Parts: sequence; structure tokens; C-alpha cells
Amino acid sequence: MYFSLDLLNNLQSPAIYISNPNHKILKPLLGICSARANFQLRDIWEIDFEVDAFMSDRVGVRVSNPSYELITHSREVWVENIGWFRINTYPSEQIDDNGRKYKSFTAYGYETTLQDLDLVGININCGTEDSIEMYEENLDVFGVPMHNIQLYIKDANEDPKSDKYWKLGLLNILEHEYLHKKGWRIGDIDIGVAPLKGRQFEIDSENIYAFLTQDVSNAYRCMFWFDRINKTINAVKVENLGKDLNLELSFRNVLTSMSITDQNDDFYTCFRVAGNNADDTLLEYINYGSDKIYNLDYCITAGMLEESTVTKYKAYTEFLEKNRLIYADYSKEHLKLLEKKSVLYEQLPIEEVDMLFTNVSDEELKTELEHFRTILATLEKIYTVDGKLQIEGTTDYALYVSVRDVMIPKIQAEIDARKEGKHAEDFEYQTNWELYGINELEARLVSYQRQIDLMKEKHYDQPWKPEFGGTEASHNKQHELYKEYAGYIDAINARLKKLKAQAEEIENQIKTVTGKQKDLAEQAKIENEVWGFTKEELQDIYTLYRETDFQDSSIEVLDTDTIDDIIQLAQTLYDNAKEELEIESHPQFAYDTDMDNLYHNLTFLDKANTIDLGDFCYLELDNGFKTKQRVVRIELELVNFNDNNMVIEFSNMTSVCGRADDYRFLLEGGGGSQKNQISRDTANYISDSVSSIASKILSKYFQSGGSIFPNGISQGDLQKLQDALDGLIGGSLSVEELKVVLAKVDTLEANSAFVKYLQAQSIIANKGQFDELTAKFAAIDDLLAGNISAELGHVIHLTAENVKIDEAVIKKLIAAHIMVSDLQAGDITLTDTMRILSDNGLMVMNGQTLQIMGTTSSGEQYVAIQLGYDAEENPSLIIRDENGAVMLDASGLHENIVPDGFIKNDMVAQGTINKDKLSFDIIEPNEFGGIDITQVFDGKGGQWGVQYDQFKESTENALNNLHTAIKTIELTGEQVFKEDNGVISPATITISAICKGDIKVAKWYIDDVINNAFVSPTGNAITIPATYMGEKKTIAVKAEDASGKYYDIISVYMVSNGDKAITVIVQSSEGYLFKEDTPLESTKCTATVYRGANEIEPVAYKWQAISDDGTEWITIGNTKSIVVTLDSFAVRKRIKCLVDVADSIPEPEDNTITSITDAQIEEILNSVFHGGGA
Repeated sequence: MYFSLDLLNNLQSPAIYISNPNHKILKPLLGICSARANFQLRDIWEIDFEVDAFMSDRVGVRVSNPSYELITHSREVWVENIGWFRINTYPSEQIDDNGRKYKSFTAYGYETTLQDLDLVGININCGTEDSIEMYEENLDVFGVPMHNIQLYIKDANEDPKSDKYWKLGLLNILEHEYLHKKGWRIGDIDIGVAPLKGRQFEIDSENIYAFLTQDVSNAYRCMFWFDRINKTINAVKVENLGKDLNLELSFRNVLTSMSITDQNDDFYTCFRVAGNNADDTLLEYINYGSDKIYNLDYCITAGMLEESTVTKYKAYTEFLEKNRLIYADYSKEHLKLLEKKSVLYEQLPIEEVDMLFTNVSDEELKTELEHFRTILATLEKIYTVDGKLQIEGTTDYALYVSVRDVMIPKIQAEIDARKEGKHAEDFEYQTNWELYGINELEARLVSYQRQIDLMKEKHYDQPWKPEFGGTEASHNKQHELYKEYAGYIDAINARLKKLKAQAEEIENQIKTVTGKQKDLAEQAKIENEVWGFTKEELQDIYTLYRETDFQDSSIEVLDTDTIDDIIQLAQTLYDNAKEELEIESHPQFAYDTDMDNLYHNLTFLDKANTIDLGDFCYLELDNGFKTKQRVVRIELELVNFNDNNMVIEFSNMTSVCGRADDYRFLLEGGGGSQKNQISRDTANYISDSVSSIASKILSKYFQSGGSIFPNGISQGDLQKLQDALDGLIGGSLSVEELKVVLAKVDTLEANSAFVKYLQAQSIIANKGQFDELTAKFAAIDDLLAGNISAELGHVIHLTAENVKIDEAVIKKLIAAHIMVSDLQAGDITLTDTMRILSDNGLMVMNGQTLQIMGTTSSGEQYVAIQLGYDAEENPSLIIRDENGAVMLDASGLHENIVPDGFIKNDMVAQGTINKDKLSFDIIEPNEFGGIDITQVFDGKGGQWGVQYDQFKESTENALNNLHTAIKTIELTGEQVFKEDNGVISPATITISAICKGDIKVAKWYIDDVINNAFVSPTGNAITIPATYMGEKKTIAVKAEDASGKYYDIISVYMVSNGDKAITVIVQSSEGYLFKEDTPLESTKCTATVYRGANEIEPVAYKWQAISDDGTEWITIGNTKSIVVTLDSFAVRKRIKCLVDVADSIPEPEDNTITSITDAQIEEILNSVFHGGGA
């Protein structure tokens, strides 16, 4: 209510007072000439005042306004029936042409005081140490919060162990910590949003008003309204905002003007659609392989296409929608096959297999055992179909085998060992080949095979014979190890044979389903002749296409998403984009009105006094059409009743498929789009990671179908369950809290198996205090046992602080398997009880001293060299001669150690002889340690420094102008055609010429034959079709200028899939021809190796070079790429690369290229670098 009537039924303005801060009223605010109010639903309220300095008293005498001087910055204004306001800036004072003196200022709604309160460094529901919910009483034994922070807790208490503790309510936190400082408190919070949890906030610095009206409002889909009389903050769910006033506004009663405009700045009929990651091809999974969608409905309704075209177009779009789910099923099947293939190749055991339990308490050990048993039982239940376990080949198979064969036996062994007062021996799992996929098995196969080969060289593949040398016991121990490794190789090969057979079957299935996809995608093209469009009709349709980008940041594929999740995300992305395109391809009308002041019309006064921002009324247009609109702003005069103008602004209603709402306008500031990008966030403000974990748990659990929910589960109960899981943090949840929610879900009321499953998921997603153990001890077993060679790149760093190795481990896993060939490099730590002795006994080393013994001519031994600490623990260094005389010890050099004439000039350390020891003059160095150039003369009395400056300047000028004098042609472009099953890609290869200086390409050659057919109109490029290659494996492309003096040559190759030939291609980053005055100093050469059409990685590279017509090839590198220095003195330099593909090369056949010799292939760059003018 803004106005009331006096006793004579006349409209009277509200009483207005001026006040000191904190509501200390001073006196009525008199002399108000104007008080223009601007009340907004989504912004701070304002009243613009004009107050006169002078006024007339009751008898008409002009007097000073007693409240005029009180109007200043930070004072407050009380407006009857409306509430408190504050003056934020100094008023402006003016005198008009008539001598009228007055102040004008704006009083802002008291919610402006919330802008004074800043939130700094606040984290909510983030799961980090500094996040508010991470207080001690709210953490479980794993350090995971048991309760999320929800929007508001009514009747919150001070007990940190209670689920009604005030720190578990976002608005409660603000009220407790901040709002009371400005006199605000929390009022009515809609029960539809108060209990919502799971929203994450990371606040660096933001004031409370902005935080509430932007971040919190969006996250919880609610609107805040501020009671300026009682100073309470209230929230209502956006769907519950506003009441229907049953008020109709038209030109027949109060409307004076109306403008109708289109909200959209642009008009689009086509979206290129992407999720949060613009590189993902998510939409293509359900959109026939395309990222574009179209909507021509408005154009069709407006008659922009012929009727016959419309009939065909509708049939075409009906086909797309009817078959979309079929294509999505093909995509799902394809992805699942790819996932199975990935499992076959990339499977590895879970990280937990390397956990050590020596420092874990007995109780924690039992808890872990129970967790892993629960995981095993749950997986078996999920993957058991018709009484048969069908988990092999799934993404969970490595988890299953790791738990079944490693984790449970490992923990049980530790429990059993502790009963005997000891710890369990280390658990071997590395030779359980079921844990690994093809890639890892092949790597291990190579590792074992290399060790087998080394052992064969030492004859360890045979029992000991005297001629082998060494001891029989030592040899036979290595022979047993050889047989063990040979058994590993047989077992790995058997496993590989099985997995590769499965991979081949999956590959065939992939070809089948991709064929179906391609057929359906081809039919889904509008150009397909099945739809019967003529060229003219297609052109009419193309003309209506207006494209832009659409990105939905709420759609993102996470690592935890299943394939079903991905397809569902694709469907959601499509639905969101389709809805948005419906908006952007149709006009969206907005209405602005001017009208007579409803409060000045007694007919409307009672109805007007019930209007609240957010309420609905009806607008009648001049054609009799009525539209329902929400009031979001009211502008009117509070004091000067001569101002009868009133403005009511309505929200922007968005119409989609016959329905309209303004939620986007309310929550997202009115929305809108820009050319080249339309973004959307679909109001799923729960953390992506949280929601994905919830969905992951649900989808995984529901895979078992009726075995867990024999009576099924209703959609309503499924939604309740989803809501219950939305409170997850980092994959863990409070099981007790979940039980309360599950009690409301009829089909889950007594389902304890599901609760156990959730507990099992918690340990997998959040390993708690075992994370550090996993990180520290991962892969130690493999490295100590010697099963993984150094070539695999494993590195381990053991220190006294991070490892303790039992004696049994040393004996069994290290000492028993160390060979001399293994001791290539590294550290050996000696204890006080250990020594290292040489075979002849002359070298002795313990933990603190190294001694090398000598023998005198009389046969007596003595310490010839000693380094370390002596018996008194003092540092000791001793060197004696062949007679036992000390030459050097800790006190320094001894007499006669240096013979006469022995010391030479190069033995004297630099800077150790003072100048006063010299018999000639020297030049003192300057402050930088050098000699000033002013001290250098040319022998003729002139200073060389001046000449140097002149030389430097001329040289720099010459270098700066050098590039304009250089004339070169350089060819660049792709160089490899690939043929696969008769299909050659790419279809064409374009070679471009980069010309420097003032030259141009005049002629193009292919294999020394002039070619004009493939040359571009500009003459700077040549495009070679794949068909030109025919049976050719390589062609040479040359470009030269008109003089023939400047040219460059590049090769183009054809490689074929299935071809057993090995092709090596060497490319130079800076081209192949260089003038002797080129400014380049080097070029980078790279070797690429193909078997057929497939690029392979050789075992080794060997680069060699030969200059001019020399005969000796010099090795210059052994990596994939090398940098070659350009030598202007060499007329020609040839470069070749030999590559070792070892046993990956097939046995030579008649059609194998003849350059394969001893498993080495080479590619030679003949005539690579030319000097002179070539």
C-alpha cells in the first residue's frame, strides 16, 4: 500500500521523515516538491526527491525549511507504508531562473546497506579444508562432511553435532555473521527452496546484496524481496512468485501509450551446437553426425516457401525426429563397443593394489576388508545375469579382479599375520595377467623377452656346466629364474591370444554398426534425392538459413559419466538447443506502457494498493487480444499529485511451442543473444561433479534391474532418490542422512543392499587416509622384484623418511635377483655392519671410510689411500707413495711431493698470483672485470674503440637490409597420401610456394615434366589429386622462377594400409635449398616411419651426414628429430636416417622394399643443401 484516503476521501501522500543513521528520526521532511519513486523487482528501490529551501507557513509567510540543512550524505529517510531508505551521495543544490533554491537527491532502498558487507574468501560446499561445512563435528572418520549446507534452516540451533546447526544453513550463516551488523534478519523462506543442498560457492570478494540477488538466486531458482519496514530478507521459489490481480489495463481505462518490440536483437534459423567443451562432438551422437540443427517454422508460417516445398520439408523433418532415437542407439552401441575395445587394450589394476597396511590399525583393517567385500558382492550382483557372472570385458573387470585376487587376500593375510605378532609378507600380484590389457601385456612381454635374451647370453637357459664359469648354485638359481620368466612369456602370449581374438570380434561389430550409422546419416541429408527437392527448392531453403553458435555451459561430459549418461547428455543438449532455437527463430514480444496513475483513480485505488512487484495483470491490445504480463517495475509520484503519469514495466515473457514464462528474464537478467554466440546455462546449478557422481551411482546400481528392485521403481521415487544423492561431496555421503530420505521412497524403504553399495562406492571414490600410502608405494613391488626394466621409464626414490623395507623383502625380492648387468647406476646405502670388498682384498669400503691397500717391496701391506673418517671420527685423507711415505694428508702436501721443474704455467690456478710478483706492467680490469675499449689502440695512435663503433653500426645496417636482398623459393605442404581398403586420403594435396625477394614462380614440374593443369590461378600453389599417383609410390614436385636460377623441390609419397613395405620420410622444417648468404643458421629434420599407411615408432634412429662428395658417413644424432647446422662452405650436404624397427618388421617377401637390411631402413636426403645460387 503506497497511498491512503483522508476523512474526506481525498488521496493523501505518505508521511516522510529525515533520520540519522540507525533510524534515529530527526523531524518530518518538509518542502518536498517531488518524490518520484522507481520500485523494481530485480534492483534496489529508488526515490528521486526535490526539496525546496524555503516554504510558506500557515499564514503564507515565506520561511526557511527547517529540514533543508539536514539533507546530506548517509542520512536516512523513512517513508510511511514503504519503509527505510538511505542517501548514498551528497545532494546537489540548485537555484533556477526564478530564484528557487532546492536540493535534489536519490534515496535508495535500505537493501543498499547490504552492499556495505563484503564476503571475502568464503567457500561453501567445496569439500576443501577452508570450506565452511568442513568443521570437525561434521566430518566422518574419512574426513568427509556428513551434511551439506542447505539454503536455510528454520529454528537452527547452536549445537555443532546437530543437523540443525546454524552453520549448515547458508542464510543462517549470513544472518549470524553479517546481517545483524546492519539490522537485517531472515524472514520467510519458501519451503520449496529452503532445504535444497549441494550448491557450491567459491567467493573471492563480493558484497552480500550481489551474492544474494545474483549467485544465490540463480543457484536456487528463487527471488529475494526485501521488507524495508521490518528489515527482513525473504525468498520465494521463482515458480511461486506473484499472484493474479484480475486487473485488466487497456486504452479504454488507464493506458495512454504502449510499445511492442521484439526482444531478440537478431534472427537465427540454424545453431552450431556445443556443450561446455566446444571441442566435444556430443550432439553428433543423436543428430546424424552433424552439430547443426534448423528451425524454419516461422518462415514457413509467414509464407516464405512454396506449398510444395513445405510439404517435402515437413516430411523430411518428420523423418529426422522419428529416426533420431534409432541413430542415438547406433551411437550408443558404437561407444560401448569402443569402450570394450579400450578395456581390452588399456586395462590396468586399481591403484589400491599397492597400498601397504603395516601402519593401519586393526580396527581400520577390518573396516577396509568389509568395504572391499561389499564392493565384490555388489559387483557380482550387478553383473550376474541368469545366474552367470558376466563382468569380464567391462570397465569394472579390473576393479573386480583387483578386489577379488589382491585386496581381499592381501588384507586378510595382514590380519592373519598380526595374530602371530608379525606383518604379512609382500603380496605378489604382478603376474596375475587378468589384471592387464593388451598394451600393458605387450610391454611386459617385451621386458621379459629382453631379460630372457640377456640370460641366454649368459647360458642361464641351460643347467650349469663347468665351461660356463661361476658357481653351480648361483648359475642354477638364475636358470630357475629363466624358466620362471619363460613361463611368464607363455602365459602372457596365451592371454594376448584370447584378448586379441576378442578385439578382432569387436572390431567387426564396430564396422557393422558404423555402416548402419553412415547409411542413416546419408539419408538424413536434405540433399538426398529421396526427399525430391529440386535445386531451386534447395536454394530457397538455403537462403533462409541464418547460422550462429550455441553453447550450453551446463552440459559437460565428465570422466565419471557412463555411455548411457553421455547419450542422455546429448539428448539434453539437443532439447536445450532446440528450445533455444525455437526462441531465436520466432519473434519474442516485449511490452512497455505509460498510463494514468492508478492511485489517482478511486475506481482502481483499492486494486492498486494490492499490487506487489511480481504480480500478474492483463494487457488488452487494440485488436482485442489480451496477454498476461508480470509487473517488474512501477514508477510513480508519491507527493506531487499534479504528476499523474505512471509507468508499469513488465517482464519479458518468452514463448516456446505455445507456452510462455519469464523465468529466464527473472534469473538471468532478461537473457538475449549476440551474433556468433548464444550461451545458456540450464539452471542445473548443482555442482557438475556432484550430480555426475549421483548419476553414476544410480546408473551403475540400476544395471542389475529387477534383481535389486523386483517390483521396479516409480519415476517419482527415482526423482526422490536422485534428489537425495544431489547432496554428495566428492563422491561420499552421509548414509544416515540418506536413510531418512530413503524412508520416503516406497520401493527403497527396506533396501539395505543399496545402502551397502553406497558405502562401497564411498571407499572407492574417497580413499580417505589411505591416499598417501597409495601415492607413496605405487609400483614399488614391480621395481624391486626386477620384473620391469629401466626402459619402461619407472623411477623410484626411497628415503629413510618415506620407506621401511623388511629384511625378508631385501633377501627375497632384491638380493636374490641382482645380477652384475643390473647394476648400471644408482645409490647403495651401507650400514655399520656392511662392507664392500674387492676380489683381491686390496679395496675395503664401509659406511664411513674407503681404503685401498698397497704393498712395500718387502711384501708388507699398508694403507696407500684412505678417504673418509679415521678412528677418532675426524675427516681423513691420506695418500702414500710406493714406500709408504705420506705424500698428502689432511694437513696438506708433504715435503718432496713436488719435484723440481714439475710445476708448469697451466698448473697455476687463475687469479692466484699477485701483480707485484710480476716483472712487467699490466692493465687493470674495469668494474666489470674486463678491459675498457678506450685502453686499446691500433698501433698508430688511434683508439680502436671508435673504429669498432663505426664498424658495429655499419654491420647492423647491413644485416637489417639483408632480408630484402635475399631471393628464395620454398615449398611447403602435406607430403603423404594414405590408401586404406581402396580409399585414398586426403583427396588432394596442395603444395604452396613461399617466395622471398622480388621473384615469382614461373614453372611447376612433376617428375621433371612441366605441369600447368594442377596449378592455382595465382601460380603460387599446385594441387595434386590422389588419382594422379596411380601406382606411383613417390613423385617429385619442383617450382622455379623465370630465370631457372631459383627453385625448390619437394617429394610426395603414397603409403598403403596392409602393404608390408616400410616407408621412411625425412622432412626439413626450413626447406631443402639454401643460398650461401641465407640468414638461417640451421634447419630441423624429422623422420616419420610408416608400415603401409600406419605410422609406427621405431626402436631407434640413427642420423648420418656426408658433405660434398665425401665417402664417410658421420653419425650426427639418434632421436626422431635433429637440428642440422647450415654450412655455407659446403656445396652439398646429404642427410640420411636409419631406423631400427627390430622384430616388428615382417619377414621379407618378394614385394618388400629392398632397402630392408638387418632390420634397418634408411631414407636419404640426396642433394639436400646447396650453396651458391642453387
